Amino acid sequence: GRDHWQVAASLVYLGEALNELGHFNDAQTVLYRALQVLEQHFGPTHWRTAEALDSLAHTLDRLGAADQAQPLLTRALQSKEQQFGPSHPQVAKTLSYLAAVFISLQQPRMAEEQAQRALLILQEKYSYPDDHPRVRSCRQVLTTAHCMQQNFVKRSLSWLTGLFESPL
Repeated sequence: GRDHWQVAASLVYLGEALNELGHFNDAQTVLYRALQVLEQHFGPTHWRTAEALDSLAHTLDRLGAADQAQPLLTRALQSKEQQFGPSHPQVAKTLSYLAAVFISLQQPRMAEEQAQRALLILQEKYSYPDDHPRVRSCRQVLTTAHCMQQNFVKRSLSWLTGLFESPL
């Protein structure tokens, strides 16, 4: 039936496909439903529930609701670390999503921290190649975080310079 966990697992895949096609509102609706069923069947900390949280949070971030996505990803990360350990590729996936959300939230240092940790897991522990999509995504977040931090420093220096140059 529609409340079976396997239907919900399929809804997660459907939500991810809708997300990739740019149908974010439809993806959000489907993923909320999947999350509801998976939480009922497996509980709030199961890895399948965490996967639904990942997908829903990724969609919310793409909808411009990073503030809603961040707590979902934090919850998913805790569940995955508990079930898989701190150095599993599933943990790295959530870390990479969390890094992207921190970019959306204008928190480049937090983004950098999460992306660095994800890269360590993927490349040092599991030898993912540089051209793997998750590795590329982490590197892109790192680049964006560095640019954001450099722009902040430049703006701050400009502001400080203006203070010293203005007449008293």
